[in-house]
Amino acid sequence: MSPERHLWQIKRVQHVTSSAQGTDDFSLAAPEVKADKPFKLRWKYEDTNGYGIRLVDKQHKYFIVLKRVESTTKTGRFQDIVEILCFDFNLRLKWSKKVKTYPFSVDLAPNGETLFIGLGKGEGSDVAYDPGYLLMLNPDGKEIAKAKIPAIGFSIDFIADDRAIFMFRKENGTLLYEYTKDQKGVWQQGKPVEGMGEKGEFGAGLYDIELANYTLKRTDKKQYEISNGIIVQKMKLPAAIYEAFELTREKIVLRIGNKTICCLRPDFQKEWEIKTKYNISSLVPGEGGILLVSKEEVAFADLQGAIKWRLSAPPNSYENQAIWVKEKGVFLWATGNEHNYIICSITEEGKIHHSQAFQGARRYATSLVIEEEGIFLFHFSDSVECYYI
Repeated sequence: MSPERHLWQIKRVQHVTSSAQGTDDFSLAAPEVKADKPFKLRWKYEDTNGYGIRLVDKQHKYFIVLKRVESTTKTGRFQDIVEILCFDFNLRLKWSKKVKTYPFSVDLAPNGETLFIGLGKGEGSDVAYDPGYLLMLNPDGKEIAKAKIPAIGFSIDFIADDRAIFMFRKENGTLLYEYTKDQKGVWQQGKPVEGMGEKGEFGAGLYDIELANYTLKRTDKKQYEISNGIIVQKMKLPAAIYEAFELTREKIVLRIGNKTICCLRPDFQKEWEIKTKYNISSLVPGEGGILLVSKEEVAFADLQGAIKWRLSAPPNSYENQAIWVKEKGVFLWATGNEHNYIICSITEEGKIHHSQAFQGARRYATSLVIEEEGIFLFHFSDSVECYYI
């Protein structure tokens, strides 16, 4: 029931086509992008039987898909035959390899030099916490090594090009081991890692931050020491810092907590501050400003901290991510869910170059941008598609 004599105002969400300019009024709902300017398709790789895990190596310019090619029952035991296929960005097959058990885990080193595959023993229906083997392949698909592991279900936290923490899933918890790469390129299991959590001594947030002209060191839960090489100053903040980057040589931008973006001058005095309505998940710097990304919308702020335009994500979006593509002078913004997923290229001025809706997007592997090629890859359950930005 509305209060007596109260006149409700209904704020409609408008669709915007060619430009997001004039959408900076926070008292109004940000408009949604109308998906009516499709990107140009470069190629499409399709298989009606569908695919499993996919990985993309931007450095070596290839992508990998896994697909089940055969399922057999031998001596009363079920067995999968899975093919690992590696293609370059022109859709040429680089190599393929068949394995006789379904890979529960597949990961790629950040430098693309090693592909890690968790394989069962092929003795029946394996589960993630069963012991098995870690198969390591090089970018040409050649076997580097094969070693026993405590569980075929794992994830990897890469600390450096030659050091990582492997997290193996077991029935009663997680086993953590440090791995290091030797001179032959083989990753060797080291000592167990005890008491490793997602948060450090002072909780969530950044700790030691080194930029070109600034450094920050966390000294307490909400306290940092900031330096520009000449001045050192202690800062007490309302929350931890979650992002930090240099906007220009003279200015540093901090995301403090989830709703505050602050720009500091070289004397550490506040240049400007933005308080947002929604929790910010990431900041994406461009040439003339910053894109503020939240689950609900994106907003662009110029170098003076003024909001110039805003756009809403589609309803029930679980993903909202963006990247600045310098060569094209646009933000590539991807948002939505598997039923309604939109990718949009938009300039800092708010002009929309392309906007396209995709149905059937994969939850865990939606889009990946290869800036040097001016393309992005999009994953569906039965295909991989490549578009020009």
